[in-house]
Amino acid sequence: MFPAHIMLEGIELLPILPEALTRLSLIIKDNAASADDFVKVTQLDPVLTACMLHAANTLSADETKSFTNVTEAVEQFGMQKLYDVAVGSTIRRSLPARIPGYGISAEKYWIHSIAVATIADQLARKLELKNADLAFTAGLLHDIGQIVIGNFLGHAMPDANWWTFDTPAKERALLGCNHCDVGYEIAVKWNLPKTIQDCSRWHHELTKASEDLDTNMITVINAADALAYMIGFPGVNYVGEVLAKEAPSRLGFSTKELYQLANDIKQTIEKNAAASGMAVFPVDASSGYSNTTYTARLR
Repeated sequence: MFPAHIMLEGIELLPILPEALTRLSLIIKDNAASADDFVKVTQLDPVLTACMLHAANTLSADETKSFTNVTEAVEQFGMQKLYDVAVGSTIRRSLPARIPGYGISAEKYWIHSIAVATIADQLARKLELKNADLAFTAGLLHDIGQIVIGNFLGHAMPDANWWTFDTPAKERALLGCNHCDVGYEIAVKWNLPKTIQDCSRWHHELTKASEDLDTNMITVINAADALAYMIGFPGVNYVGEVLAKEAPSRLGFSTKELYQLANDIKQTIEKNAAASGMAVFPVDASSGYSNTTYTARLR
């Protein structure tokens, strides 16, 4: 059995956020910090700068305009959006070709993460949650524990590449922890906001999250996760990966309304995937409510 913090410490391939991203996270949380502070830190990391400019030019609605510096990009999209892009780019570059123990390719994992992040962002803003600006990153990182567990299994059980756990509960029963436990430890290690830590930990166990936590955002991530499956962007295909029965009433929407909200932003999901360096393609397959499943490739 491997407690989450032990597994985390034992993984040499853990995707580590660059120092610049840690500093940017502190700037975003500091009400006294300015966009100029954000730009100065970004400019010290040429890779982050390139990622942000690529994302800005991909997301821009004006095809005649080309962003050539981060200052312009911050003015157009804001610090939080560019930070989200930078986090995503960092994680994507660390992904193995296939994630052992989950039977999933890096591309499928990533497009699911992008879909969950995009749906969560839209839903949190529609609900006017006080921490709505954290929803995208919380969605993007909700399954980050799977990467660490996959790295562990890749070393300890090389034959684990082609099978998957049935449920997060069975994952925990077999290993002593699951991707939610490990994801929480990663978010703490990276000094991410507590809301993101708690979403990583509780998005599969809504009823166990205590009332002193940000249960609204945890519910949003649970819903976004299930809705991504429903509109054709599945993750590891846990048995019974469905919308928690408590989620619609907590969010004030019917299941049909939530599905429609998610289905209406497929193009936004594709655009966000392109901004992170992925191209998205529909394939002939059936997934939940949707009759279309999507795959992704590096651009």
